[in-house]
Amino acid sequence: MTNRIESSIAQLRDVGKIPGLQVAVIEKDKGIWTKGFGFKNQDKQTPVDETTMFEAASLTKPLTAYLIMKLVDEGIFDLYKSVLEYLSDDELEAFIGHPMDLIDGLHQRWAAKINGMHLMSHQAGIPEEIGKTLFVMLCEPGIKETYSPAGFKLLHKIAEKLTGKKLEVLFDEYIFKPLKMRNSWMVWKDEFVENIAQAHDMFGNPKKVRKHKCADAAASLLTTAYDYALFLDAVMRGTGFSEEAMEEFLRPRTLVDDKLKIFWALAFGIQQDPTGPGIWQCGNLGYFRSYFIAYPEEELGIVYMTNSFNGHSICEALTDLTIGKDTRGMDPAAFLQYDSLEGQFCRALIEHGLEANSARLEALKTTHPAQFNRHSIRWLAYHFLDAKRFEEGISLLKSLEQEMPHSASICYELTKAYLEWGDMGQAEKYRTKTRELSMRDHHFDKALLDLVTNYIKAIRTPIVLDKSYLLELAGAYGDRIFTVIGKDLYFAEDYQDIDDLQKMVPLSTHTFALESGFEFRIQFVLDKDGKPTKAIGLHGNSYQTFTLRNANQDALLELNALLEKENTSVKTKQRAELTE
Repeated sequence: MTNRIESSIAQLRDVGKIPGLQVAVIEKDKGIWTKGFGFKNQDKQTPVDETTMFEAASLTKPLTAYLIMKLVDEGIFDLYKSVLEYLSDDELEAFIGHPMDLIDGLHQRWAAKINGMHLMSHQAGIPEEIGKTLFVMLCEPGIKETYSPAGFKLLHKIAEKLTGKKLEVLFDEYIFKPLKMRNSWMVWKDEFVENIAQAHDMFGNPKKVRKHKCADAAASLLTTAYDYALFLDAVMRGTGFSEEAMEEFLRPRTLVDDKLKIFWALAFGIQQDPTGPGIWQCGNLGYFRSYFIAYPEEELGIVYMTNSFNGHSICEALTDLTIGKDTRGMDPAAFLQYDSLEGQFCRALIEHGLEANSARLEALKTTHPAQFNRHSIRWLAYHFLDAKRFEEGISLLKSLEQEMPHSASICYELTKAYLEWGDMGQAEKYRTKTRELSMRDHHFDKALLDLVTNYIKAIRTPIVLDKSYLLELAGAYGDRIFTVIGKDLYFAEDYQDIDDLQKMVPLSTHTFALESGFEFRIQFVLDKDGKPTKAIGLHGNSYQTFTLRNANQDALLELNALLEKENTSVKTKQRAELTE
């Protein structure tokens, strides 16, 4: 890469408000060029270099497919055999979260047709998430695209069963070591703490480091742009594969967009270009955004990693700048672009407030209604509130209130915002206003008022439950985990680290809300002996998810051991400070 291109990449990172960026470019006969830009942590200004590790998110899936195809080559796995034949009834029921006989006959027959090819090319007909609701097939396998990370998690279980090895060990043996990917791994190690990029939200605020305790075949890869480029180079060259396996690997299978000529192969997106097919994938896991595209016939490609919500805003520009290709597989409308009017307005709002920008907002509604309509303004307000920027988020909601003075929905959003900000007086004011408006607003779900009313009541008049009862409820329920700290119940949706724990507020004996938000609640189901058997997640009034209490409670024991270790370290630090 020339100094001019490096300078342009650095400028893109800067204008895109991306704290940390890592780029690797593959060129035939030139090898791999890589460089880090910006910071692992915006506040600490710790620089990103070529060895800094990022969460790759969905860029994990192509590596899982590579592993599976290696097992196909070795005769361990059959790509076209029903995956149900690889699992016992007990294993399958543990995966879907309930007995098979709860699935109707037609869906059972469809499920029996699912094979590995269907799962990796997103045409298995299964939902995106499995295990927390009653399993249903969306359609017969092989009919159409049904994007689902859950398919890779099912292959994860099958690969471990067939080989007798953990997924992270298989990745190391089949991928990392042979390809010399020295800065890649599938689960967290404490030694990574100094070399990991930290996620940042839309406004550059650092988020907690996520420490994956268990490998996830769809999303847990930690890697560098250079290591990932080594993997792409191996795929483009067909390294380690038979010709038959390579042809199976990159063959277009599932049509996504006929006009744009976008397909799914096995975990890779395919876009048909005049110069030949390009293979691509994007990663989007909260605040980590990544992307690659590579052209096997040209041995040309780019992969980049970011630690920012804004990471995809430069995708199109960066790809064109470095390899002169487009990114048709990535819908630019799905992500704010680095030079977007929305981004410019948000920055002005942060710097000067809504009062100074109110005339500009009204003008933008007229001149750019697609970007500044009611829906998009609510979306911007949501992201301000998610970043704990309550003044900006609430000011945007209030601008909508002025535009729609009879909307119960907007008043309800203001009630939630003030509750989270801790202003109970304003929350009560808008709850009352929501109730009044809901009498005439027939589009508003009035049951939501009961949720906020019950939550406010529980905050003002706490329900005190005996600690021994809370200890009975504590435990691992699927991925969910509950523990007791002091006199309170704490919860993590997908436990990876003690920082994930959230305090819960009792709404009744069996139902709890998160202290940070009342719309998601947990309801415990007890058997006739009073023992908890199931935790039901109540998501507003829209849907429910359930997880059965695990027979194995190792996750709870591990969590409690970590809590004890943390508590001990805090006490030791306090004693040292007193001694000084």
